[in-house]
Amino acid sequence: MKILCLIVCFVALQLSAQTNISVNNIKATGNVAANGTVTGSNIPATISGTGACVSQFVRILNSGLPPTCATVGSGDLASSLALITPSIDVASGISLNLSGSEIIGTTLGVSGTSSFAAISATQVTNTGDELLSSGKVVKWNADTGLSRDSAGVVDVGNGAQGNASGTLNAANVTGLTGQISPNVAGGIDVGTTALPFSGIRIGAAATNNVRVTATATAGRTATLPDNTGTIAELNLAQTWSAAQGFNGGMTTSAGSLMTNYNGNSTAGAGILSIVGYDRQVSKTTAQGATTLLTTGAGTTLYMVMSGTACTTTSSGATVQINLIYTDTSNTVQTVSGASSICTTLGANSAASLQFSFMAKNGTAINYSTTIGSTPTYDMRIAIIQVGIN
Repeated sequence: MKILCLIVCFVALQLSAQTNISVNNIKATGNVAANGTVTGSNIPATISGTGACVSQFVRILNSGLPPTCATVGSGDLASSLALITPSIDVASGISLNLSGSEIIGTTLGVSGTSSFAAISATQVTNTGDELLSSGKVVKWNADTGLSRDSAGVVDVGNGAQGNASGTLNAANVTGLTGQISPNVAGGIDVGTTALPFSGIRIGAAATNNVRVTATATAGRTATLPDNTGTIAELNLAQTWSAAQGFNGGMTTSAGSLMTNYNGNSTAGAGILSIVGYDRQVSKTTAQGATTLLTTGAGTTLYMVMSGTACTTTSSGATVQINLIYTDTSNTVQTVSGASSICTTLGANSAASLQFSFMAKNGTAINYSTTIGSTPTYDMRIAIIQVGIN
């Protein structure tokens, strides 16, 4: 054993003293130290030192030293991702898809297509189109939203898709090229009871138009007839193409005359009008002076038409009608008609008074009856204005 130890120690001393050693294989379980160069076919180009990267990726392996560590940047990403900065807080790119809820504190710029499941941002500036998936809604406060109704139709509603129960407030709505219509025929009014419109302007030119308006002291309803035609106006000369009926009567102001009747021009008062009228039925006493008309501001021509008739026989009884007026010389005139004789009923029991006369302006036209014995009679009298001056 002593001889073997001496041999081994001698060999070791000889190996330690050599500068270059060439061997086929070296197997060591500990450390191999060399002051020169170690060459071989299976030795790696670099042998890393000790150390690790914390929350970073290894960038470079260093021979005999810790690795070089670095954070992944945009230069490390494939060009198809096209992100300048991978930070979601400040991102600008051609396409960005977010499937969760992201909070963007500054500005998000997307020049292409963006898809968000949920996004909260101070400001979103989009230089392209905003595209919502089918059935999605632009919402505010979960109770207001804009949604697609159909092609070219937007609903303003409570935030649900297709809901149109909302109200759109705007100072002005201009540029309309289509019609304004309710959701169903006959569904709503234009304006409300509390907030009516002041008027509606209709026309085909900027300055040549018609404003339809009204001033009411209470709630009113004006109903248009079931007809296609022209609306009549009070201050416009018009030709009526259909017969008109006036159930409540017709009144014209002073000086308003019918200047044409049945295709013929009229003169004077235009159409003769009854300006005074009275009647007595089954009368048995004399009628005292009764005013039929007080003439107007002009002295003019009138006509009287009257009739008396006995209704029962009465021997020797008579009745006669009288017209009292003031002529143009300011003289009171009395004109009496023929007497109706009531002894027998027949040709002589009826009489009349018809004549024309001029009455002074501002005076009364009266009538009375004169009787003999005890007649029972009917009478009627009318004053007709013929002229106007």
